[in-house]
Amino acid sequence: MAKSRIALNLKRLRLAAGLTQADLATAASLSRVAYRNIETGASDPRSETLQRLADALRVPIAELVEPYRHLEHVRFRSHSKPRCRDQILIEVARWLEDYRWLLNELGIDMGDPKANLPRRISKNPKKAAMQVRESLLDEGSPDCPIADIARLLESKGIKVKSMELGEGVFGLSVSSDDGGPAVIVNTAGSIPVERWIFSAAHELGHIVLHLSSFSVSKESEDSTEEDEANEFAAQFLMPDDAFKKKWKETGGLHFVDQVLRVKTHFNVSYKTVLYRLIEFGGADNSIWRLFPALYKERYHRRLGFRDEPAGASEARFYGGVPPTRKSQEPDHLPDSQRHEDRLAQLVRMALEDGKITASRASEILGISATELQDRAKLWARLKQAE
Repeated sequence: MAKSRIALNLKRLRLAAGLTQADLATAASLSRVAYRNIETGASDPRSETLQRLADALRVPIAELVEPYRHLEHVRFRSHSKPRCRDQILIEVARWLEDYRWLLNELGIDMGDPKANLPRRISKNPKKAAMQVRESLLDEGSPDCPIADIARLLESKGIKVKSMELGEGVFGLSVSSDDGGPAVIVNTAGSIPVERWIFSAAHELGHIVLHLSSFSVSKESEDSTEEDEANEFAAQFLMPDDAFKKKWKETGGLHFVDQVLRVKTHFNVSYKTVLYRLIEFGGADNSIWRLFPALYKERYHRRLGFRDEPAGASEARFYGGVPPTRKSQEPDHLPDSQRHEDRLAQLVRMALEDGKITASRASEILGISATELQDRAKLWARLKQAE
């Protein structure tokens, strides 16, 4: 059992680190054959060998020998399988377990997220999105832009985690059967903030519409469900009536500026605005070729396929930080200015109440003891200011 566990953990961590068997064998001062025998479970490594492997992988030795809870009720599908899918799922499972443990230690009841959602939700993605908006947003603001989606979802009991997931996937979601509902978003720096926001809404759409298909064994995308989640997300972020109203209000602007003004107002990508224009007959498919040309004519620079002009600040996802604009391209604020997510808040509360040790706090947050000390000093200053 232990041998099999070590073998599985080794392969998972090696792939997550982007190493070949030969790379890791060399780093751990092993022959390639000796390493292969360990990873396949054919031989039982000695303790000093395990330590060398852990050092080479830059992980605690516990990562090699301890079992980890695996998620079952998860939706993690992509057009290409990420190399470290298993590692991502284990990190998410660990995050959810830490979340549950901290809530229990602090005696906090987040309540039932289902209580914040409609009892009967339409199977029509657009209707479902409007029902969920009305449930999650304050009364009197059914058509307003969503300023910071992570904070909104967390305030309603839906856990949110940002991770750098690599290529081929924008996010994943976990059902309440596995410690959710939870939304995990790929916030890699190469992805525009608008895509982070859309991905969070997209995964919320899966939680609302497709819970029956949450299974870790399913890895390929269902095109129908993906289209429905996209439709849900677009309507959730930019309702039809609100879009029409804003488009009409900005009608006197240059077409490019009008698109940018609307996208900025709703915190969506310019492509989402163009899709909506096509849907309502305000443009046809030629707009995909025409818009980059108009943008270049207007601003004298090329609009790349992945570029997001007038990009949103990260505050539009995390909340808590006023947006700033250094250029027409997306801002990327330093980590110190990012929204302190719910888990970090719980760690801070538990640490200040003496319910967890500093080493446990740094372990949960995934930071060094020195980084935790710096963060604790900042917390202390903020507490004095309060």
